[in-house]
Amino acid sequence: MAMTLEPKAILVEQISVKSPEFKEVLRLRAIAYGREEAGQEEYVDGHSLHFIVRGDFGILGALRVTCRCHGALESESFYPEWLLDEFGNSICAASRMCVIPEIKASSSIPVELTKFAWSTVLPLGIRIDVSKARLKAVPYYLKMGYHFIRDSVFEFERWKTCCGLIAYPANPEYKTNLSKIFSGIEYPCDLGKSVNRNQFISSYREFTELTKSDSRN
Repeated sequence: MAMTLEPKAILVEQISVKSPEFKEVLRLRAIAYGREEAGQEEYVDGHSLHFIVRGDFGILGALRVTCRCHGALESESFYPEWLLDEFGNSICAASRMCVIPEIKASSSIPVELTKFAWSTVLPLGIRIDVSKARLKAVPYYLKMGYHFIRDSVFEFERWKTCCGLIAYPANPEYKTNLSKIFSGIEYPCDLGKSVNRNQFISSYREFTELTKSDSRN
C-alpha cells in the first residue's frame, strides 16, 4: 500500500523558471501526469508565473499560470475568437497543477495554490481563468465552480488527448470556495453580463448532452 502523507505546515510561494526549484517542478510534473514528456520545459513556461507549495517533505505541489498580457496562452489557437475579443488581456490560463502522489486526495494544496495565484494575478488586471481540461475531468471542474465553453472541444496534439475549455470568473457574487478572494476588486468578471453568456455551460447535464452530440457528428 502506498504511503499517504498529510503535511502539517505548508508555504506557498512564487518561483522563477530559472530557479533550481523549477527543475524539481518538472520532475513532479512527469510523475504526477505519468508522462515523460510532461517533465520537459514548454514554450509557455518562459513567460508564465510558477507557484509551489513547500512542506515537511520538500516541494509538495505546483501550478503554472500564464497571463495573456505576458504572452500567448497554451493552445490559444483553439480559443474562440469571441472569447479572446471580449476578455483580451484580462485572461489567464492555469495549468500543470500537480501534487506529489503521496499526498492525501483531500489535501488543501490545490486550493491553496489557486488562492495564492489569484492574489498574484488580480493586481495585473486578470479577471478570468480560461484553461483547457481533459473532457473526462470537466465534471470535476464544474463542481469546483468552472463554466464549460461551448464549441471548444479539441485534441491536445502533444498528448493526444481530447480537451475542452473551462472558465472561472473573478466575481465575489459568484459563490464558490474561492469567491472571498475577489472581494473588493474594482471590476469583477460577471459572465451573466457577457454578450456571449450563452456560450458558457455550467451544468453537467448540458455538458454531457453536448459531448454526445459531438460524438455523433
